[in-house]
Amino acid sequence: QGVDKVSLDELLTESNCVIVATPYTQETHHIIGPGALAKMRSDAVLVCVSRGKCVDNRALYNALNSRVISAAAVDDPEEEPMKMDSWSPSNNPLFTLDNFFCTPHTAYISTGALAECRRTAAENVKSVLLGQRPWDLFLPSGVAMDRPLRAGFSAKRS
Repeated sequence: QGVDKVSLDELLTESNCVIVATPYTQETHHIIGPGALAKMRSDAVLVCVSRGKCVDNRALYNALNSRVISAAAVDDPEEEPMKMDSWSPSNNPLFTLDNFFCTPHTAYISTGALAECRRTAAENVKSVLLGQRPWDLFLPSGVAMDRPLRAGFSAKRS
């Protein structure tokens, strides 16, 4: 209730808080880039809990530095430093800004979130073992839902 489905353009221009929570795919690579940031309100805050590459960090730096948007918080910058052997905040100019916030790729960690991860994993394993489709199955674009997922299992939910 009270929620309307809108286009991405309308969401960007009307919202004072934009939360990016999407899987990272070729289609969502830099879904937030210069064009998207330019459409946002000057008092808007961008929050990205998706993979870092969903947001173009150069464009985000420019938007934050010139105050095109008010602030941004991300769970992981585009270069994903947790995957690098040697990294320092000095490697990314976003970390020099007072209106940029970043968690060390651990924004999801809480007792409740870890319990939910365990429960979801167990339910998905149970579904597959019973020959059913896991409830949160993510298939890349172009993969039909009626194709077998694994030998003997169907993607159709029973």
